[in-house]
Amino acid sequence: MKRFLTTRLLFVAIVATAFEISIADRIALLGGRLEPLLILAVYAALFAARPSQGWATAWILGLAKDCGSALPLGFHALLFLALAWTLLLLRHVVFREHPLTQCAVVFGGVLAIDLVAALFVCVFVGGIPFWLLAGKALAGATMSAVLAPVLLWGLGRWKSFLRPA
Repeated sequence: MKRFLTTRLLFVAIVATAFEISIADRIALLGGRLEPLLILAVYAALFAARPSQGWATAWILGLAKDCGSALPLGFHALLFLALAWTLLLLRHVVFREHPLTQCAVVFGGVLAIDLVAALFVCVFVGGIPFWLLAGKALAGATMSAVLAPVLLWGLGRWKSFLRPA
């Protein structure tokens, strides 16, 4: 079973946050961006030793996402926590090592979180059509789902750093 130290995964999150803030917009596909912090939150929820470890890690990763977002502080943290809670309930009935499971989980998570964010922006900010934001959410979910198995495999193979001794 894969396990990780939370502090070491959060160190990886620093690099993921820097990626999201700096170059994620440049490699966007049809306006949709890769979501490495959400992929890390999925990894934390799927492979946490205890549920509290998965919840806390996902919440902190959501706060890191909020630091680079124009949305209110805690918005993504709450959504990442809800995703982690759902995954921790379902992880006993899914084969979490399978790449198709990882694709489906990341696709559903990114799509749900981005659609909630799009709805929030349309209701409280306005000026941007919801369907434009939904199309970007679909593109971002697809791109993240395609790359998720590669990133999760890489995290699983980095035993010497992420796993406790």
